[in-house]
Amino acid sequence: MAAAENLVQSNSPKAARGKRRLAGRRFWVPMALQLALILPIPLRNTYTSIAGETIILKTVPVDPYNWLQGYYQTLSYETISEQEEVAKLSGGEFLEGYYSDRRPFYLVFAEVPLDPSTSAAPKDWQPVRVSQSRPDVADNELFIKGYAEGGFIRYNLERYYMPEELRNELNATIADLRREDPQAVQMEVKIDRFGGAVAVALLMDGKRFEF
Repeated sequence: MAAAENLVQSNSPKAARGKRRLAGRRFWVPMALQLALILPIPLRNTYTSIAGETIILKTVPVDPYNWLQGYYQTLSYETISEQEEVAKLSGGEFLEGYYSDRRPFYLVFAEVPLDPSTSAAPKDWQPVRVSQSRPDVADNELFIKGYAEGGFIRYNLERYYMPEELRNELNATIADLRREDPQAVQMEVKIDRFGGAVAVALLMDGKRFEF
């Protein structure tokens, strides 16, 4: 008799609603946790792309025979990607001989006239100093957060994704340009006031490629 009553209760509308709620929680709670981990990255990159300051960085070849990996280009940058070079900047002494994984720091850029004789001249951004903590910067400065990793520096700028159908065309163009000038390819980058950075567009041969 008790077993029959339990069977009736388990099949009641109230019990069915409880099971549905439990099943729903088992689905939505893990989903919400995954979204909480994933969404901040594209949202942060979107903010940086909209609100960030534009600077141009010269790239250097990573592997001349295999610059494309899957759907993205592997990038390295003149001066700022080599730990030994960054260590030479003011405040960068702590990076000398340091090869631990992902040691964070901040690289400060200053906006300087290409022609110092006139303030109306085009401007360029140059790396000027390194800070182990978030720096205070002047109006003509900005900073980017980086990590020392195995002798190189990473800034979240080392991959640039592109459509598969354009890979062969871009690969041929880059190969031709770099035969004449290894630094012929530049990257347009956005840097926000929090030190976040996003690679926006490839610049080469007078053309701009944004994906």
